Amino acid sequence: MTEFARNDPEVDNLTSGYSGRILLLIGFCSLTSNLGWLALPPLLPTITTDLGITPIQAGIAMSLLTGLSALWRSPGGRLADRLNRKTVLAFSLVMWLAGFSVLSIATNYPLFLLGVVLVGTGLGAFVPAAFAQLSDLFFSKQGRAFGVNNAAFNLGGIAASGLAIAALAIGAWRLAFLPVIVILLALAVLLHQWSREEYVVERVELNLVPTVRRLVFDPRIRTLLIVAALFSFVWNGAVTFLPTLLEVERGLSATIAGVAFGSLFLTGVVVTPLSGAIGDRFGNLRVVFGSVIAGIAGVGLLVVAPTPALVVLGVVTFAVGITGFWPVMTSYMMRAVPAGSKGGDYGALGAVYMGVGSIGPTYVGVVGDQLTYTAAYVGLGGCLGLCLLLVGWLLVRA
Repeated sequence: MTEFARNDPEVDNLTSGYSGRILLLIGFCSLTSNLGWLALPPLLPTITTDLGITPIQAGIAMSLLTGLSALWRSPGGRLADRLNRKTVLAFSLVMWLAGFSVLSIATNYPLFLLGVVLVGTGLGAFVPAAFAQLSDLFFSKQGRAFGVNNAAFNLGGIAASGLAIAALAIGAWRLAFLPVIVILLALAVLLHQWSREEYVVERVELNLVPTVRRLVFDPRIRTLLIVAALFSFVWNGAVTFLPTLLEVERGLSATIAGVAFGSLFLTGVVVTPLSGAIGDRFGNLRVVFGSVIAGIAGVGLLVVAPTPALVVLGVVTFAVGITGFWPVMTSYMMRAVPAGSKGGDYGALGAVYMGVGSIGPTYVGVVGDQLTYTAAYVGLGGCLGLCLLLVGWLLVRA
């Protein structure tokens, strides 16, 4: 792995020099992968009809994508530590190119499954390698770098719906993936030219015992993992059913509910860089604490606000908390684990909290069906309350 000295003038520079170029490259990788990934949900009804598959089969495909994204976090991070960041980032780009290319020609269910499996594998390997690379390059400005990358991720979410609409307007859902493939090809060339590291391909022992020992027996890391898992559970559950809650139980029109849903990602574009910068200045854990408070306040407005205007305010407040959380939490996690294994440790943390988070939509769906969606969101607020207590405990011990 390439080491960068703290007095290197090109390190810690978000806007120019080598570090700035790599931040730009990783940000565009995050944006483009999310663009292709989040184009799938709005395309899914058309895909289901065109391929002649059932909703259950479509759900299995999307679960495979998410599950593999979680599963590959730990080995992806470990490989980034043992080989180097460039090798794993290149592997992710190859997986995305292969996956989205298969999706662009998929005419049957097995091909569609193959495409999402390849995309999910690339997503899982990319995240720990990307964040470890940014952590290598940015010491005092780590939170800001993570915030910029998360803003790019949210931009991809905003653009994905437009890409899906454009493809369906033309009349072929497969066309949505062609721009993604072209951009990924350009990014692969830039990675090859810009990164100073060499490609390394050799056998690696994925010894996970030390990582598992830290996750289980280190009280601070164990608490961080519980907080991240609860927050991921809330994020996945709340975001998946937010339009349903707004339309069915809060009385908003489909148009306003759609705009409110889009404001989640738009708010994230603004909030995530600010959150990371404030965390660098005043402490990541303090900003995590504030983000959880904003999330609780947002959920409260969502379920009790008496007017549509206050409900929308609740969405924005919730978005401030739910998007502002991740840059500072990621930065805090990176500083909590050993420098020599931060890719693998962060990957293992991500595999666990993403796995727990994937249960969130099921919880909201079941409670919404048996009781109300409002009751489900009250439960999500309770999860955030527990997060607040745990983060408060970490602050006291800090």
